[in-house]
Formats: sequence, C-alpha cells, structure tokens
Amino acid sequence: MKKRSIIQIAMIVFFTVMLSTAHAVPVVILDVSSPQINVGNVLEIDVIVKGLSHADSILAFGFDIDVSSGLDFTKAVIGSGFTESSAVFPDTDVAGMSFPPLSGGDDIVLAALSFAVLSSGTLEISLESDTSDPNEGLFTTLYPQLDITSSIKFSLSSVPVPGSFTLLGAGLLGIIGYRSRLFRQ
Repeated sequence: MKKRSIIQIAMIVFFTVMLSTAHAVPVVILDVSSPQINVGNVLEIDVIVKGLSHADSILAFGFDIDVSSGLDFTKAVIGSGFTESSAVFPDTDVAGMSFPPLSGGDDIVLAALSFAVLSSGTLEISLESDTSDPNEGLFTTLYPQLDITSSIKFSLSSVPVPGSFTLLGAGLLGIIGYRSRLFRQ
C-alpha cells in the first residue's frame, strides 16, 4: 500500500510540473490599422504575434507576402526591437532579428506593411513561411521554427465616400456662384 501511494504522489507531481511548464503556441495575426480603405489610398497592416509566453522570447522571423491583383506591396517597416534583415535573405520578403532576444508578452508587432490600393473588389493579403527554408518562420527560444500562415480578406466597393460627394457639391456651388457673379457685372 505504501509503495502504491508513493507512485501516485510521483505521478501527481510529474503531471503538475508538466502542466505548469506547458506554454501556448504563439500565433501571427494581421491587424488592419488604416481607418478607411479606398482606391488610391495606402493600406497599413500590422503583423502581430499573440500568445507568446512570458517565459519565451523571439529570436527572428521571416515570411513571404502574397497579394491579390488589386493591391501592390510597397514597403515593410520592421517592429521596434528588431533589426531589418530582409536584404540578407533574398528569397524572403520580410525578415527581422532580435539580439538580445525580445522578451515574451502579448501583441508584439513584427512589422508594419504598406500596400497601395489599386482597384475595388475582393482583396486578399496572405503571409506564408516555408518551413523547409531555414530563414522563414517564427523563431523563439521555446519553439525553434514555427510556421507563419495568416491572411486577411475584405471587399472594397467602388462607390465614393459620402465626404467626396460633399466636396464635389461644394465645388459645384462655388462654380455656379462665381458664374452668376460674372453675369451680374
């Protein structure tokens, strides 16, 4: 009986230690930071890591960008705490490193991406990392190489914004007023 209770206590301690050291796997999301999306404007999207344990740290990241035909990727600004390293890896669109490693926490911005909105319709932005490429993915102290796969899709109509109608109306009223003033003189 005594031997059985020692085994039970050992198992309880083992599972307690395992559960207390278990960490959630971080994920990468896309967050649209542009308040209004219109044709001709610049679309800003933040690439954010969520769910990074405080016991974990980011070492580096790298990913490729795929966009639909109505968008044009213009630039990437690497997040605070990271060093731009995209030029070092020619087959990777966006890459950054952190030395010393960037401590864990929630909502860590890897990069801010800018896109020119060229046309209306269904627009999609996808981030992908090829885990067979040793330079792509999310590299942390707890996870050697995590796949980065995230996308965002939205529809953009070609209907002008109500503010554009107001501006057009004010311009037309100004022209009409100017013309009537010329005829009076």
